[in-house]
Amino acid sequence: MDPTFDAESEPVSNLQLTAQENGSAFMEPIEACAGDCDRFLKRDGYIPVRGTNVCHSEQDYLLDWRTDVDGVLIEWDSICGLNLNLSYLQVVPPGNVRLHRVYHVLKKHLDLTKYNRVALRVLQDCLASQLSYTEGWETWLGFIPECALTTEYTPNVIRAFTLKTLKNLKSVFQRKLKQSRGSNIAPHTLVKNNLNDISKLRIMPDEQESLMRVFQSALDETDGMLDGFRKIMITFRFGEKMHTVATLPIRDKTAVRCVSVHAGLEIGASYIGEDEDETLVNIDLMWSRQGLQEVIGSRGRLFPTFSFTECANFQSNLDGKLMDIHRDLRNVCQFPDSLNFLQMYCDLPHRCPDTRWHPVSTAIIVPLGVVKLRRNIERDAMTYISEAENNFSNMTNCRCRLEIVVLLPEVPDIVNASDILVTEKSPTYWRNTPFWHHSRTLDLLLLFVM
Repeated sequence: MDPTFDAESEPVSNLQLTAQENGSAFMEPIEACAGDCDRFLKRDGYIPVRGTNVCHSEQDYLLDWRTDVDGVLIEWDSICGLNLNLSYLQVVPPGNVRLHRVYHVLKKHLDLTKYNRVALRVLQDCLASQLSYTEGWETWLGFIPECALTTEYTPNVIRAFTLKTLKNLKSVFQRKLKQSRGSNIAPHTLVKNNLNDISKLRIMPDEQESLMRVFQSALDETDGMLDGFRKIMITFRFGEKMHTVATLPIRDKTAVRCVSVHAGLEIGASYIGEDEDETLVNIDLMWSRQGLQEVIGSRGRLFPTFSFTECANFQSNLDGKLMDIHRDLRNVCQFPDSLNFLQMYCDLPHRCPDTRWHPVSTAIIVPLGVVKLRRNIERDAMTYISEAENNFSNMTNCRCRLEIVVLLPEVPDIVNASDILVTEKSPTYWRNTPFWHHSRTLDLLLLFVM
């Protein structure tokens, strides 16, 4: 039930009043349309909402702050430093080799300001192969351009070069393993595998360290690199949102080139109601466009939130230019000069199905006679609808989220988000657009956007 206020009640904060006004501004036209989505979308009207700063006193009793480690990426100088119980090592998969684009993994890890235009363009087409997946950690071997690359290679050239180099590595590694027969180097692992086919090498737990030394030696001897390229070996995991300490799989810190961490800060708002049960009342928060524009500079990208122009999500630039965000915002990070990326968004369920574009609309217009094609489209449409319904069901409270990606100055044993993010409360950039939480508000917001 929506709360109401009167003159005899306790003083109400500016955040609460703004949330009530915004919630009413949105729900009134919904109720006037009797919940009819089609009628609501065709109406001629504008829904005004406004943002507000949250002063220190309000922050103390209305806001709650949670930090988490959303991901970690370790770049290796030597794979011998990896401390994971690998069950296998996959150098080149048999048959149709599946290579992964590595740009989406590295674009927030690398310092792109050091790359020239040619190197930045080529980096987007670079590929890698997964060596292993263990305990949630992926390990990839790829090939990327040096910062000062002068030759703009085509995607086909890059793919052919990557495959050729991986096959060269496989041959060198295979030769070294065969030469190790009869020695003390991983004898049980060698016996358990067919060394004539090492596409996927099974590893005995006690022999991983010696086997990885052989692999690193083979990698160091592998030639065939394109001019201006280098090898890159990474171990990473993303999308974790760990509120606890993250332990890094590092055996030898000298084998690590660098470590980048994705750390997040979630901001929610709620208070204890004045009813007999002292029910917890939630306030849905979104970032205020006006507030963001005061601190984000001009090089990042603003996106409307739920089609409200007054609300926005933000991503800093990844075009090789320096970020021009305000120093106050940069100082959210304990290491502001090592900040590679920052984004601020409304944290809501956003699972996206792995289907073709707009499968529901496509299923409507495709002729019934195209049986095989229609069957596939209808399957995608049902998957899409299932994911949308799941997102609706998981929408319980809207929170503002800030995420940063930072290169750590030293290689740690563990990572704690509270050691990376500064959560001191400041009204300078904590400017939000609040909505009074209503049992239908979030569902309707997402429904009308979709």
